[in-house]
Amino acid sequence: MSDLTLSMDRMDLVWLIGEGQAPILPNLVRTPDARDVIRVPEHRTTDSQRAMLAARIDAATVRADRAVMLVAQGVGCLAAAWWARLSPNFYVRRVAGAVMIAPSLRGGNEAVFASPESALPFPSVAVGTDDLTQRLGMEWGSRLIDGPLIAGPRGPSTRFAALIERFTSAIVARDVAAADRILEALGDHG
Repeated sequence: MSDLTLSMDRMDLVWLIGEGQAPILPNLVRTPDARDVIRVPEHRTTDSQRAMLAARIDAATVRADRAVMLVAQGVGCLAAAWWARLSPNFYVRRVAGAVMIAPSLRGGNEAVFASPESALPFPSVAVGTDDLTQRLGMEWGSRLIDGPLIAGPRGPSTRFAALIERFTSAIVARDVAAADRILEALGDHG
């Protein structure tokens, strides 16, 4: 099976991953570099660490040249949902969608990243087979993806690759349709 590589010419990625973790699906788009990855404290997160994390996510969304795709993993999923629900719209509206991979409650950070139970303000998928992923995915309003996801060290299964490709394509198509509606409203037809 070939590696999954999505065309990200219309989106920038921001990875939210727990400290000490490597991306579960490093070939989802490309191997992230230090600029792409925001490390989330996994143990005894303090208020100041949480505020710094929010500022780093805000900065990453503002720095992006295009719409942002959040790719969160482990405790990063909790941090992404917390940030999305409580941050000013100025930052959140730049996010086109999110892929939430294997949410984790390690380190007791569920209370630290507690936020109002509501759907995320952007499309998302929750990836995982455990009850926690199912519960959080429903709370977030995410499309749930379970079943065989990893085909081995080479990358995601064919099924997972197809689902993520459809998800990101739908986000791009939605953004293009919105831009077309704006241009039409402004009278620019050509």
